[in-house]
Amino acid sequence: MSFDAERLFELLPAFYRVRDVAVAEQLAALIGQSEDATGWAGLLTSEEEAERRRLSDLRQSLFAAGQPFPAMEAARLEELEDKRQRGPLKALLAVVAEQVAVLEEDLAQLYDDQFIETCAEWVVPYIGDLVGTHGLFYYPNARKLSRRAQVANTLAYRRRKGTASVLEQLARDVTEWNASVVEYFQRLATTQYMNHLRPDNLAFAGLRHSHFAELGGRPPSRELLERNERQWAAIEYASAPADQEPCAPRHRGTCWRGQSPFDTLARTADVRSVESRRGKYNIPNVGIFLWRIGSYSVTDAPAYRLPDTGDPFTDGRRFLFNPAGLEAALYNRPVTEDEITHLSEPSNVPAPFTRPVLDRFLESFYGADTEGRDTGKSLLVSRNGIEVVGADPPPPDLRALVCICDLSDRTDAQGNIVKAWARHPSDRIAVDPVLGRLAFPKNSSPPLAARVSYHYGFSAEMGGGEYGRGQTFGGLGHAVEVSKVKTINTIARGLNELSNSFANDPGLEGGVVEISDNDYYAGPLNVSVPAGKKLELRAADERRPYLVLDGDALLRGGRDAELTLNGLFVTGGSLHSVPMINNNLRLLRLRHCTLVPGRTPAFAQFGVPARPAAPRLVIRIPGVEVEIDSCILGPVIIHEDSSLRVTNSIIDATAEEGVAYSGVGGASAGGPLFVENSTFVGRVHTKRLEASNSIFLASFRAGEAWPTPAVRPAAPVLAERVQEGCVRFSYLPPAAHVPRPFRCQPAVASDESRVRPTFTSLRYGDAAYCQLSRYCAAEIREGADDGAEMGAFHDLYQPQRVANLRARLDEYLRFGLEAGIFYAS
Repeated sequence: MSFDAERLFELLPAFYRVRDVAVAEQLAALIGQSEDATGWAGLLTSEEEAERRRLSDLRQSLFAAGQPFPAMEAARLEELEDKRQRGPLKALLAVVAEQVAVLEEDLAQLYDDQFIETCAEWVVPYIGDLVGTHGLFYYPNARKLSRRAQVANTLAYRRRKGTASVLEQLARDVTEWNASVVEYFQRLATTQYMNHLRPDNLAFAGLRHSHFAELGGRPPSRELLERNERQWAAIEYASAPADQEPCAPRHRGTCWRGQSPFDTLARTADVRSVESRRGKYNIPNVGIFLWRIGSYSVTDAPAYRLPDTGDPFTDGRRFLFNPAGLEAALYNRPVTEDEITHLSEPSNVPAPFTRPVLDRFLESFYGADTEGRDTGKSLLVSRNGIEVVGADPPPPDLRALVCICDLSDRTDAQGNIVKAWARHPSDRIAVDPVLGRLAFPKNSSPPLAARVSYHYGFSAEMGGGEYGRGQTFGGLGHAVEVSKVKTINTIARGLNELSNSFANDPGLEGGVVEISDNDYYAGPLNVSVPAGKKLELRAADERRPYLVLDGDALLRGGRDAELTLNGLFVTGGSLHSVPMINNNLRLLRLRHCTLVPGRTPAFAQFGVPARPAAPRLVIRIPGVEVEIDSCILGPVIIHEDSSLRVTNSIIDATAEEGVAYSGVGGASAGGPLFVENSTFVGRVHTKRLEASNSIFLASFRAGEAWPTPAVRPAAPVLAERVQEGCVRFSYLPPAAHVPRPFRCQPAVASDESRVRPTFTSLRYGDAAYCQLSRYCAAEIREGADDGAEMGAFHDLYQPQRVANLRARLDEYLRFGLEAGIFYAS
């Protein structure tokens, strides 16, 4: 039974309760006769008394205006009034009730700690000891890395020890990545024993197709389809040589060709070691494939419309799935495996669609998950507010509405575009999953509105998206909701509403403008925070709105003002804080935001032109503390008397010869820079530098001197004050001029060419953007102070995940077998 102060007070005899009320009234009367009567607050603290007065004044003003008093504020005011009027006995019981609540919470947690499903994370190793689970390492800052699943499944592992299914489940639980396991003895091209025939294990793949079923007396189409399904999959997922580039530019680092566990074509024996990832096909070899890139959803977002070209048959009919106007590959939504005995299939792992796969299984991947089930529906197109789907169930006419095709441009031998979108269909909606392109039929009118739901790939929860960010919210209570379907349907109206609240209630600490849908919010943006107030402009949890700036956004605030941007995707313009009257902004926070690096496309429907690459965050006033966490940004300019703190983020000038961080003007020194677990692509010029576990990828163009005028040492990473600060466990380019490097790379000059960051992709929009390549030097992949990788994805602890898996394999791998760990993405 739970006891609060009111319940404990009610359990007392009526005599004591009446007497306590009388004592409280006498005390109030005595205080009322003194000079301190106006300051009577009872048992309230000074902050609580100020809050009570503010809420009381707000209630009176709303009552005078004929408006209702919000229920939350009313409950808080009643609580404060009750505390103010308490007698000494009730005040004592309130203290007792607080301690009882602490004990109750502790007892409830102790009960929860007896079960692996509900226990605290620190209890997991102790429960693991009870079942004999060893080799558990705890990384408190790791993103989505828990040992709970492997402890919970330990008994299930042991019942199935030595099987491929338990190795796959073990890899999934230890690394918390999707995994696939292949026993390569089953894929050897060998002479088969007549009493143990394996019809699917053929050294040559059948090239027959069901489209030719009616020719030459062949079997019926359905029978031929079933007979060749496995061989069709073998051809589609067939591996290319390991040293070749993946199949498509947008799939760089993420394509399953070349590292696919679903390649079923038989091979001759390879005697090289599988542990070194050189050989695979041999009797004792087992391959464990890890899918490091996750699949993230975008739900009911506007598709980006390409500008018109003057062609009446294509204008208004060409779109990109990515609302920011980026060509990005579409991913599938992985289907959760229900049983530990089930080996993963292509639908169970996050991977980019290929055109043949999506075309063949269109009905499985396309459509709406109306019942919220884990069905694997991965993309959907809506035209003029109506979902484009076939009859349900099943959809026999879906292919008459939607087709999968190659919408790439036709080019000449020199790579020049001869014809854009060369295969634009005339009668159906066309989807190109490799390029992320969407085309509506030529023989129908252009859609007034096109919206899409799809999935994209990325390595971590960074830059905003439909993932949980609630723990990063500032905790300000007063919120204004902005939505296209609400009365307040623009950010400007939301900011005005919040300004009115500040004016009507001077005691209000701060407020929130929250955008609750995935839509475009285009136009100019001016944010002004009153002196001493806190303002948070954010996307609602699991939402990602797109701010299309018409010009540069202006950020300003009074003395001691704080501004936070959370979960926003900003394109078009940049964020500026420039000198103006009463612009004394003290703190600017960016959390889980994207300020698009590089050039931005035109948004013709809003009259926003294309803009070249430019600094995306510009602070031209002194005294501003800028904090960036889990963000992706273009170049940053900070006044020399302001400061910047970057954590778990990417600052990208799109080229290592560009300028990623500097002061006003582009060549002067920016304010003090504090960097942790981040990646900088481009040069850095700062007054003072402190960095840890970070990568600074920067260089000069041939014959170039920077900064100019050359009054300081020419260096791609330049800190003017080398007596202050420290750079530790980070990569620095040769000739960097920084304070006291400690355990930085390259350690010696002879390693400069070998120990250098190698990324899978540096193009923003690719799934493997800023992911360290599997061929990157180990000094960088494992060079952080805790053995993790340097850079923005440090907190994924990828080397530790793999090390933990290797340590656990010996217990569950069958005697005589060898396991190799491969990165499928």
